[in-house]
Amino acid sequence: MRRTTLSVVFSFVMLSAFAMAADDAPTPEQLKQFETEKNWTELLKGTTRVLALKGPAAEVYDRVQVWSQKAEAQLQSKLFSPASESFEKASKEKGVTPELADHAFAMSLVMLKTDARGFHMPPTKANPSPAMIDVTNTENRTEAIKLLFEADYADVVRDLNNAKKKPVFNDLIKVVRDANKLPPLERAATKSEDKSKQVVTDASSLMADTINKWAEDSTKQVEVIRTTANEVVRSPGKPRTDGKPVPDVMRKRGLTGKDRADLTEIAKECERVADGYKRFVEQSGEPKGELANIPKRVESLYDDANKALKADYSSVYK
Repeated sequence: MRRTTLSVVFSFVMLSAFAMAADDAPTPEQLKQFETEKNWTELLKGTTRVLALKGPAAEVYDRVQVWSQKAEAQLQSKLFSPASESFEKASKEKGVTPELADHAFAMSLVMLKTDARGFHMPPTKANPSPAMIDVTNTENRTEAIKLLFEADYADVVRDLNNAKKKPVFNDLIKVVRDANKLPPLERAATKSEDKSKQVVTDASSLMADTINKWAEDSTKQVEVIRTTANEVVRSPGKPRTDGKPVPDVMRKRGLTGKDRADLTEIAKECERVADGYKRFVEQSGEPKGELANIPKRVESLYDDANKALKADYSSVYK
């Protein structure tokens, strides 16, 4: 009886706390009023409360709008790193429109290059004193996004050209990941993705071609090792204790020390490629086209290398 009473009391307390939390949160209309009045302190506190709500109490809010309002309050309060996170959350929230997703994602990157002086690109030899752009003014944000896109596009093209000269898997992952950030930036800046789309295609093709070439060469190497190890060769028989002549026997050649080292290295490289590919997918999303076939190709090579490494070559034939 006592347990039942305590359970009821506990449930009542929890429901009461939930109701108080929901009542304490500002309404969508109040959030809009804070934004209109530029009351960034109250807007930041209010959006934080709203985003913590669960269940029916949270359903009356448009979370895309609330994340955007929180990002705006943080930006105006000079909290640029938190603003970057909030803009990114808005870009990924369920129900976000493509146009708003592009803008919010672009702003999340703009925030990473913004400080109390404003948005600015890192100094270079060509531009030692980059212009400062006041992104607290919404009218300046498209200009900042455009400058960011042009700089990032130039960096990706440079890295892609370097990778073409000497393709290295980890370098290619970075190039493709950085290239995949360009389309939403370009769309947010110019309503187009022509330049970035071509770079994404070129980078993805180079990465796929590089991995496929390595997998093809490694598959041939495994096959040569396996074929050679299974060759039947004449070998001296086991010495006899009675001193009589020992007839030769036929046995499989087996693996040499170098064969084992080569097969082990191929299997380890498969694991490294698989791990890098997994991290790439986590950061850039599921790829399409030739890149989508990479896991199956690498897994098949890994299995072949291990089978050749663990096979039994001890058979003896008379």
